[in-house]
Amino acid sequence: MYLAYGTYSHSQGETAIQITRTPEYNEAAQAWAYRERWDVQGLLTNNSGSLADMQTAIAALEAAYASDGYDLVLHLPDGTATNHAMRTAGAIGGTRIVQPVSYPEGSGPEGVTYRSYSLAVEGLFLTGVGTLLSWVESISFSGGGPVYGHIETLKGLPVKQKLRSASVYRAIQQGEAVGISAYPSVPAAIWPTAQVRTGGIRRQSPRRQGSSYIEFPVSWNYEFESAYPLVGNPTRW
Repeated sequence: MYLAYGTYSHSQGETAIQITRTPEYNEAAQAWAYRERWDVQGLLTNNSGSLADMQTAIAALEAAYASDGYDLVLHLPDGTATNHAMRTAGAIGGTRIVQPVSYPEGSGPEGVTYRSYSLAVEGLFLTGVGTLLSWVESISFSGGGPVYGHIETLKGLPVKQKLRSASVYRAIQQGEAVGISAYPSVPAAIWPTAQVRTGGIRRQSPRRQGSSYIEFPVSWNYEFESAYPLVGNPTRW
């Protein structure tokens, strides 16, 4: 078999490949994506023994892996693509060279009759499981009881006084969620009839991954007032 990256093809049996897939989990322990990495070790051979021919082969290898965004495919000897393929169109932001062509050996005839090399290519792929990376909401309560203050006297210590026997019940509902590939919907106000102002929704720019975008954050903030106690719990994921 032989390996190909874009239009560049390695020789038959030139490479040894290790493929690993690492899941990416959200806060709900859902594997929303996996990171696939191909670690490639190879041996360029130069049957002519010409230093110029070896340098030409090395230059072609380095030029092929100088750019991200190409398919990495393992082929059968007759050219048929195997199931081992990392397609750039399916990767978030395309495939990426995470280890440029490197040369771990330098002894003996290295660089003349053969050249050992290594490289690594990686891609992040959605699994289609889940739409959120994270979710959190909180509710804070205040008011409802008497209000006290202090009167400062000309002489002596300030005197504590009850200013009001009852105060307005207040609550703030706020939270943040991060969507995987789109902005998530925000929850509705828990006490819509007690809401003192509309709005309070904020969207931030997503994180760029190559030519794509992931991690879409949105936050919300609602304020409420009431003459009676406001009872409720935060919205769950």
